[in-house]
Amino acid sequence: MIIRAEEGKIIIELNEHEKELSINEDEVTLANRALNRFVNLGLDANRLVLKQNTTSYATISYRGNSFDWDLIRFKYTNRAKWVSVSMSSNERKEYEHSPIFAAQKNKRQAMWKAQIESIEDVDRLTDIAFRCIKEIMEKFPEKF
Repeated sequence: MIIRAEEGKIIIELNEHEKELSINEDEVTLANRALNRFVNLGLDANRLVLKQNTTSYATISYRGNSFDWDLIRFKYTNRAKWVSVSMSSNERKEYEHSPIFAAQKNKRQAMWKAQIESIEDVDRLTDIAFRCIKEIMEKFPEKF
């Protein structure tokens, strides 16, 4: 998959050997919103990956030198509206008692789940994931 910024828009292209994503229109809108936000915050569009490893949710990852770091995972349907977000240790402390992460039972995990009301709610969560990947890249620049 190739993700690139062109004339202020995010363009997503599948390589011929990649499987198609099975996400609905709302999830496409959510993914585009999150991808645009990540790029506007300073992430390289060419290293962002939108993938679906399971039919349960889609994932936006940031490509490192030898691995992909999951930034957010999401599901947005009539029955389920949630985003899981990568949390740095500092963010975990800050949001431990926040109602936005009430759905997250195990607060020791690296990704926390948040129930969302609307697609726009992904903005705040994208900002959290950005701060996490920024911290990881500063700690381990050789990995990126």
